[in-house]
Amino acid sequence: RLHLTAEGEAYLRHARAILQQMLRMQGELQDLGGATRARVRLLCNTSAVSEHLPPLIGGFLRAHGAISVDLEERSSPEIADAIREEVCDLGVLSDAADTAGLECHPFRTDPLVLVVPASHALAGRRAVAAAELTDSAFVGLGEDSALQQLVTRQLRRTGRRVSYRVRVRSLENVCAMVGQGIGVGIVPEAVAQRARRGSGIRLVRLQDAWAQRALMVCMRSRDGLPAHARKLLAWLLRPDAP
Repeated sequence: RLHLTAEGEAYLRHARAILQQMLRMQGELQDLGGATRARVRLLCNTSAVSEHLPPLIGGFLRAHGAISVDLEERSSPEIADAIREEVCDLGVLSDAADTAGLECHPFRTDPLVLVVPASHALAGRRAVAAAELTDSAFVGLGEDSALQQLVTRQLRRTGRRVSYRVRVRSLENVCAMVGQGIGVGIVPEAVAQRARRGSGIRLVRLQDAWAQRALMVCMRSRDGLPAHARKLLAWLLRPDAP
């Protein structure tokens, strides 16, 4: 593994400081009516990008025509590290991640649930522990999905080998495949509630602590954000936000 020298670390700190000053200048020029297009760098986990952020980001972009948003999916621990390293302005991540040294604000509750076919043996249960899923084949997202990496990692900690019958591209497709009896899946509750009507799935609460998640909006410091990033932060934290 490569490491920066002390001189390299110094150059990196100065480069990040210069970049932050440029971004603040862009925001100030925009506020003064300049033509500069400001850009906010936002990292978020799978659940946030698939379920919670699209309507909020769409509304923000319509209301702020001179601001663009770079939206990228990462795992929650990666997002926390990226904020510390000033790779992004804002992050939306799970409260299970280590956020020491960051300023964080509650965003949404985001528990994970088990979805099973209506005919499955667990369909009548109200709650289940992940360790009970010993004989289940799973439907999941691709291996590059941050959410699926979390689920696989936690299932393996129960001592079982995780077998995926099929991997699909969206959480909605996970629910659709489960409804066809292909296997079981673990998805955010908000996705499962929306998909349950037409897919023939049943929701079972997961008792494990890692599934009882909440999402937070995090940054190094609100006061240190460029003006355009503070506007996006205020938009995300509006009390009347959907």
